[in-house]
Amino acid sequence: MILNNKLYPWQTAIWQQLYQNRDHLPHAILLHGRAGIGKYDFARYFSQSLLCTNSDQQSHACGQCPSCHWFKEESHPDFRLLSPEQEVEPDEELSLIHIYAAHLQNNLIHGLSCSTQV
Repeated sequence: MILNNKLYPWQTAIWQQLYQNRDHLPHAILLHGRAGIGKYDFARYFSQSLLCTNSDQQSHACGQCPSCHWFKEESHPDFRLLSPEQEVEPDEELSLIHIYAAHLQNNLIHGLSCSTQV
C-alpha cells in the first residue's frame, strides 16, 4: 500500500501526466501493467485525490477533509470499487484488454479497468 500518501517513485511520471490533464480527464481510465507494481494502490490514491475537497497544489489528497474520511472508511458516496468476480489468466486478461481497446477505439469511448492483481 502507498505509505504516508506518497506515490511509489515509478508512478511519479504517470501522476504528473494525469495532474497536467486533470481538467480534461476521460470519465474512466484503464490501468494495466505487470503484477506487483502498485496499480491498485495508484488507482485508489488517484481516486481519493479526485474526490478530495481540499487537495494541495499538485492535487494530492489532504487526508483530513470529510471526503477523505469517507474514502478511508470506504463509504464515499461517489466511489465504487469494481473488481472481477473471478481471477483471469494473464493471457486471457491481455486478450480481453485488446478486445476492449479495439472496442473503445472504434466507438471513441474511454473506459476503466483495474486488475486486482497486486
